[in-house]
Amino acid sequence: MSGKLTDVAIRNAKPGPKPCRMFDGGDLYLEISPAGGKLWRLKYRFGGKEKRLSLGAYPEVPLSQAAKDAPKGNRNAWKHGRYSAEAIARRRRLRALLREMQETAKLAAQY
Repeated sequence: MSGKLTDVAIRNAKPGPKPCRMFDGGDLYLEISPAGGKLWRLKYRFGGKEKRLSLGAYPEVPLSQAAKDAPKGNRNAWKHGRYSAEAIARRRRLRALLREMQETAKLAAQY
């Protein structure tokens, strides 16, 4: 679909056998899953790779809100790099270390 999305077009969109994307002219799009879920996503590039930022599910996040949040989300993703693969891997490592420390503390408290 070219041009701007409308609320009527979004409501009338039906799921297909594969996920499909309805773009709103820029990097904002609505992804419709085969199960019928509709998610707002924002496409951006970081480190030369395409990344996607989720802005929420339709209809909880209406078109007007997603369009308003898209520039802010894109700016934050570029500025802070918080959605890069490196940042995500770092957060996972920290969470695993925290879990390990908590389990060790539980074992130490038993003795």
